[in-house]
Amino acid sequence: MIFHPHLLEIGNNESFVAVLGILLPIIITIATLFLIFGLEYLRFKDRQAMLEKGLDPGPFRNKLKPVNGAPIGITIAMGLIGFGIGLLIAFYLTNTLNFKEDTDPIYFGCIGIFGGLGLLSSYFLSQKLVSNTEKITGDN
Repeated sequence: MIFHPHLLEIGNNESFVAVLGILLPIIITIATLFLIFGLEYLRFKDRQAMLEKGLDPGPFRNKLKPVNGAPIGITIAMGLIGFGIGLLIAFYLTNTLNFKEDTDPIYFGCIGIFGGLGLLSSYFLSQKLVSNTEKITGDN
């Protein structure tokens, strides 16, 4: 049995921390899932009410494109590629230069710089895709 009443006694902090360490991730995961499904349910109900009133729910659809017109997948992929390159370079720098302590600023700096470069490259890639699409379709 995982949970015993004596685990929550005032003087038994180690056991309380162990139980809390097990239950906290489970509680956070369940709460996050309830939040996501609750928001989706409310969004569905709003769209259903708009349809019943004869309104167009089109402007409130799930927008999978950011402002620059790129599909969200490209933006996420390029950001994660930059994030990974930043981690790789930070790992290489800390092991090559033999840092003994305080390597956190190197990791945060490389992740920020290369993650930002990945997002910047996704912006330019999306602009190129949009201009190529306009050339093909003839839209101006």
